[in-house]
Amino acid sequence: MLQLSDFHLPVINQTTGQLESICLADVEKITKNNRDNTIYHLNGTEYMLVTSLDDYAEHMFHLGLRDFDKSNVVNVYKVKEYDEDLKNVYFDDQRSRFAAVTTIHNKYVKLMVDGFRARKRLHQIDREYLETETTTNKKAKKFLDFFMRKTKNI
Repeated sequence: MLQLSDFHLPVINQTTGQLESICLADVEKITKNNRDNTIYHLNGTEYMLVTSLDDYAEHMFHLGLRDFDKSNVVNVYKVKEYDEDLKNVYFDDQRSRFAAVTTIHNKYVKLMVDGFRARKRLHQIDREYLETETTTNKKAKKFLDFFMRKTKNI
């Protein structure tokens, strides 16, 4: 039978703004804030549960989670193939499990898949992308700015 100690949750420390993992067995109480976010209270510190795709993309970027479309965040280490025509990444050889990729992410995803095939590390692929990518498209510029901010310390 599962115990509370079997559950670990990705949370954002509300004091530091940092991503952390807490054990449910250590939680004193669970509440909701005025934005309906779940808040875990532990030893006088509040932690907000990571639930939105934006939060995952923001706080777990360094772990390999990337938003390739507004409807998903992808673990890049699980991607096996990319179809540029269909704009999908695939997680299995049968192409039965996939995630959509928006046009503005096309160049990065192609570079990433090719880089992994060449046995490059993700941070190396990220740097190569930033060195070569320029854009005037507003949405692509927003992604590029986010990407620059997230890779600054890697």
